[in-house]
Amino acid sequence: MSKRTGYRLLMPLMVLLVLLVLNLVVDVVLMNRNPDARSFFSLGLAVDSYGNTLLRGDIINVLNSASELVILAIGMTLVTAVSGGQDISVGAVAAVAGSVFIKAAGTGEITWGTVFMAFIACCLVAMLCGAFNGALVAVFRIQPMIATLVMFTAGRSIAYAINGNASPKLYDDLTRQIGSYFSGVPIPTSIFLVIIYVVIFFLLFRFTNLRLYLETVGINEKSARLNGLNPVFLKLLAYIILGFCVAAAGFLNTCRMQRLDHLGILGGIEMDAILAVAIGGNALGGRPDSVTVQLWRTTTGNVNDGVLAASDGSATKVLSGYGDTIEPINFTFSGFEEHNNLGVAYTYFVKQTTVDPNYTVSINGMAVTDILKEFELEGSKVWDIKGTKHQLHCARQYRHRPEAGRQRHLQGDHGAHQRHKHRDL
Repeated sequence: MSKRTGYRLLMPLMVLLVLLVLNLVVDVVLMNRNPDARSFFSLGLAVDSYGNTLLRGDIINVLNSASELVILAIGMTLVTAVSGGQDISVGAVAAVAGSVFIKAAGTGEITWGTVFMAFIACCLVAMLCGAFNGALVAVFRIQPMIATLVMFTAGRSIAYAINGNASPKLYDDLTRQIGSYFSGVPIPTSIFLVIIYVVIFFLLFRFTNLRLYLETVGINEKSARLNGLNPVFLKLLAYIILGFCVAAAGFLNTCRMQRLDHLGILGGIEMDAILAVAIGGNALGGRPDSVTVQLWRTTTGNVNDGVLAASDGSATKVLSGYGDTIEPINFTFSGFEEHNNLGVAYTYFVKQTTVDPNYTVSINGMAVTDILKEFELEGSKVWDIKGTKHQLHCARQYRHRPEAGRQRHLQGDHGAHQRHKHRDL
């Protein structure tokens, strides 16, 4: 695990630990007052009205009710990473997906084949909505939260219109089980759907470079383009993938409610998804568009003894355009005394008031440098000697495996060469 990944996981793990400790403390207090009180951590079996034995408990309830949020947070993380913004239309698009699912499935007898085809239909529509949002962000370069206001405003009305301005219901047993429990299975169906999505994205990130490409575009779009990546395509792809996640959330919630509630389906979940992304250790924005620097001074030469050079605002400057360039931004402070009234010379220096969590700040007198935090990338070099034409060409050229190779790692607009030795495999 890289240092950067470990840093990102620290915050969500600490939040989870705090929540568990708080629940443990509450349990102790409640148990002392009422020995018959149910603990948050207790699990038990219960029989529902259909005669099924179910696993019940507060932990199961939390996992069940948060299923849609987990799926949405996966897609929202990709969008945040590549565009530095959030999609606030996920709830509205989920309503559209749920409406399409009911329309495609119909109100008659529903089979597994019907459910599958209806789910494919709602996925296509939700991904189309994601492509629309992605085009506004990637092609027209509209800020993500502003761009997704279109679907946020119109989505639920579209969902209502798809079924002829009606709120149809589902009466079949199959979709009821998808939204609750399968017969003979004590665990909620939604948890299995979450596991499927987690596995899909784990395999996607494990066997492709998609994660690296999205992070590269999000960190520095110009450098990504210079290194052969297509930022427009990758942003579109991220929003389309988010549409795939939104479709699953809308499908699951519709089956859970057994009807189309175009106003109530996943209402307010946009803010929950953004919060989940933030708690997960992800920065909610890219490089800031502006930074504020202040002029400080001291007579002792120690920066820890410094004070703000003026309180009227003349010692503060806002540097704009910071997010669009890697070139130095020059600034000037004027009209300040060289000495105090006792003739002691001032030592001037600057401070940056806000620091992006992905950067550290280095200050040397009047120079401020934001340094991107280091992270590690793991890779491997494999020599395949199965005898393809390209490999035969290499064999004729080198006669044997070279003793060492050279790799170039690119970050920002700068490159670094690293020489490495090949181990015998």
